[in-house]
Amino acid sequence: MSKNIVFNTIFSLVIFANVSVAFAQQQQWASQYVKWTFDKSVDVWNIDQQVWVPIPNRTSYMPLQWSWKGSKEGGYLGLQQANDTASQNVRFSLWNATEAQGMSCRKFDGEGIGQTCVLPVKIDPKKMYRYRLWKLDAVKDGQWWGGWLIEVENGKLTERLIGKIKVPTAYNTVDSSSITNFVEFWGGHIAPCGSVPGSVISFMPPAVNYKGKGTGAYEAYSKYSNSDRAKGNVCRNGTENDGSLVTAKTYNFGFATGVMMFLGGSNKTPSLDSKIYPTPPDMPGN
Repeated sequence: MSKNIVFNTIFSLVIFANVSVAFAQQQQWASQYVKWTFDKSVDVWNIDQQVWVPIPNRTSYMPLQWSWKGSKEGGYLGLQQANDTASQNVRFSLWNATEAQGMSCRKFDGEGIGQTCVLPVKIDPKKMYRYRLWKLDAVKDGQWWGGWLIEVENGKLTERLIGKIKVPTAYNTVDSSSITNFVEFWGGHIAPCGSVPGSVISFMPPAVNYKGKGTGAYEAYSKYSNSDRAKGNVCRNGTENDGSLVTAKTYNFGFATGVMMFLGGSNKTPSLDSKIYPTPPDMPGN
């Protein structure tokens, strides 16, 4: 399991006080990455990505992740759920951050240090959401970045600020080749692995550097590349003692071709019934 996924798990266990699970009891390697290929290399100061969560489930996380150009450090932003739907939120976290502003922000340490901000939300399976990372002001002692969750309400876009986080000055652009997603079940140990509660998350291809209000255009676009199974995930048939079944499927959403991730459950060949879970409409541009 990567440092980044381990880190998120520690956060989730700390932040959700009602989850009485010790880190040593966590389900191990119940995760998988999603990788994208961009049509050109650019200095990234903004990332936008639409996501759809037709089936959320407990103790699961589904973020966008990146690294700063010239660094192995970075951050992530995404929807998650703890024990029940009342504990759903969206989290924005940056490593090596020194300050944060938002409704609910705090320092973290353990596998590293940084700042994390969280915003309570109610995940609606019938709508698309947009993750947004945006470069803000450069100041004498660092660089500010903002994280947003955007959704459509009554036909209009609503931008919800998760938080603003300050990092060292050198962290002023994102490495486009580092932009990925991952899904993870971070709850307590469950055996056999086919008993891990099932969730479904759909990722549209991320785009970078929005060209401005009314344009609906970006400087660079991506397409789905592949999805790597976590090396330590021993779950193959649903009968093993750890990990989880994870399936990535290329999916045509009508307005974009992305990937649908099936995390957990006991079905080795899962599918989503489009009559029960119709694809929500595309979100309008900003």
